[in-house]
Amino acid sequence: MTVDQIPAEMLEKIFVHVIGKHWQCMHCQKKGRLQVFSFEQRWDRLHTAKFREPGFNPDEAQLLCQDCWIQWLIWYARMGFDLHDHAIAAPCGRECFSARGGRRAQFVALQAAAVDSKVGFLMGKAIDGLPQQNGTTGLTGKQLAYFFGGRRVRQGYYESVRSPADLARNLERVAQVRSFGIPRYMVDDHAIIVKIFKSAYNAPGGVLQPPATADPFVALHHVALESYDPVTCTFRFWNNWGSGWGDRGYGTMPLEYADEFFHEGWIYRHARWGPIPAKRAKLTAYEADHVHVRQLWSVENPRVAVCLPGLDPDHNAKWQWYETMSPTLDCVACFEVRNGFGLRMGWAFVRQVSDNTAEITELFVWPTFRRAHIGSWLEGLCHAQAAAWDVRELHLIVNETDSVVGPIRRAARHFADARSYSAR
Repeated sequence: MTVDQIPAEMLEKIFVHVIGKHWQCMHCQKKGRLQVFSFEQRWDRLHTAKFREPGFNPDEAQLLCQDCWIQWLIWYARMGFDLHDHAIAAPCGRECFSARGGRRAQFVALQAAAVDSKVGFLMGKAIDGLPQQNGTTGLTGKQLAYFFGGRRVRQGYYESVRSPADLARNLERVAQVRSFGIPRYMVDDHAIIVKIFKSAYNAPGGVLQPPATADPFVALHHVALESYDPVTCTFRFWNNWGSGWGDRGYGTMPLEYADEFFHEGWIYRHARWGPIPAKRAKLTAYEADHVHVRQLWSVENPRVAVCLPGLDPDHNAKWQWYETMSPTLDCVACFEVRNGFGLRMGWAFVRQVSDNTAEITELFVWPTFRRAHIGSWLEGLCHAQAAAWDVRELHLIVNETDSVVGPIRRAARHFADARSYSAR
């Protein structure tokens, strides 16, 4: 007899008196047809055993209606868990969900999340450790986008910049190479976070102006920069307030406004193309030859992939290395660890600051994949890169968003202490 064949009054008795749970969805309290299962996690794998199947754990019984069950699965898939519809003790077979297109469904769920700002917001709140704040940091947004990229974006690099002037200079460089005929997807993306005031909601033509005395501060706002006009000293940006705002969703921001109310700036580099140390001299030498620059820029930059020992062999994990040029400094080495499905489990960026110093600007492991020594692997690779550059001092920049799912536990600081970094 299956769960669907058991009379409702009997089910009520079973779940109230035997398992201790009422026959209703634990999320929305519906009492229709429910999915009854127990689940166990083992690192990045989520195992579910249905009622009356071997391995069903009554102490961990879960009841969800069909809609909530699907949303529950999608959430865990988006967080990077490999889904198995059997108990943890049962071997995977041809009928396992992961073998019947579950991993393909996972990437579809991730791609859908990348274009849904609400889902991205909820995932950001799950990893930034700031549950009581209505918003998240720019760094968390970049980490989410990098994880979402998965198999679609082969090589990438993001960097925080210190001033709007850095963004303006790089936007001018991008406009120059775009004039050579280089496609948009091969050049940098830019974003800025500034303070906005109530008058911004009805800014004529989308032009942000310094606030009047009675204009109240609203919040920090993150917008994508499209271009910079050196004649008028203004940024053109895309706003996410809909096409009814400004100039069909676009606006302009004077450099003076950006300087006064600047909070943070970001540049994302598509490192699959463009400048690397090996190309730098030729790009400079042929700067006036647009055809040659376009051809050189479009040559795909190399990367190295090496199998990563020590992890579960079933994951077929690899670490990857590639280089790019920092938009504001010098050479950058990028390291990634991916599992066999193509998900980015962790990544690190180390750049050379001077002849004697290098710094790890980002060392992040997606929360689902932590406690598997991935961070130690990445830090060791950065240390080896610094030695190859012959620098004597390596700095690790610790970001407060490097936490675990849920409350902040100072995970990044504890990691730095364990790796013998001295705090400054």
